[in-house]
Amino acid sequence: MTFVDTKRLRKQNYPVDDLVIIKDMPYVQDGHPLHRLDILSRKDGLMNAPTIINIHGGGLIYGDKELNQNFNAKYARRGFQVISLSYRLLPKCTFDEQVHDIINALSFIHAHAQTYFLNLNEAFMTGDSAGGLLTLFAVALTRSEKLRNLFNVTDPKIEIKGMGLISTMLDIKVRNDIINYAPILVLKGKDHLAADYIYEPSNLFKEVVFPPCWMGTSAEDFIRMDTIKLKQLFERNEIKHELLDWGKGELYPLNHVFPVTYPKYQESQKTIAMMIEFFNTVKQVL
Repeated sequence: MTFVDTKRLRKQNYPVDDLVIIKDMPYVQDGHPLHRLDILSRKDGLMNAPTIINIHGGGLIYGDKELNQNFNAKYARRGFQVISLSYRLLPKCTFDEQVHDIINALSFIHAHAQTYFLNLNEAFMTGDSAGGLLTLFAVALTRSEKLRNLFNVTDPKIEIKGMGLISTMLDIKVRNDIINYAPILVLKGKDHLAADYIYEPSNLFKEVVFPPCWMGTSAEDFIRMDTIKLKQLFERNEIKHELLDWGKGELYPLNHVFPVTYPKYQESQKTIAMMIEFFNTVKQVL
């Protein structure tokens, strides 16, 4: 995976001269290279621009924030302040610790909002694949003291007004590339206080009312049914949501998380535009 994405990013080499990018800010002061985040914004950006916090994918075992820079740049150019963060990876940590990383990043963002002129009154979270799963958990923890206690984290004091999830990994128990590690590396044993939620993320909907959510997938997304199941959960719980479900690509494959990996595709640009329009409708009712 590293080889494929390194080759892809080197070939794309999209310019970002029109953006201001604050790189590699540590959100935990422990020197870990994956406890870092970037902030992207337009050089001519307006004050009080809405904020997007983006969580990259990679099956929980791979990647960092650099995977999503081209994708995040699209949102920055459309007037958002985009915060892109890395987090520690399996097998060198547990899923529980990954959730801790995201919550620690949210706490850092809240504490430094004035320093970096971040508008947290209009804060959204986006994530793809495993990043979508972590986004669900992070947003749920911001809305539930019970869940924060189970994960032993403090309230990051950020209210996420909406979510944008692309090709979300939801059924962690049936993902073959994850479950082989799960008993040891996801929980270090099944007696974790939050095990019922970690092994069955749909249980989060029994605990919290999620904010509005925009979802994207495609016929060639190998975990498309996870997004369909997620849509059904939003539907059943009567939470505002939209789904863009692309068919098979005619000129090129519309594979798993294609809007993130190939943001210049026409379909990717439409996906991004539709998510932004959804966020704008959410802003209008805030």
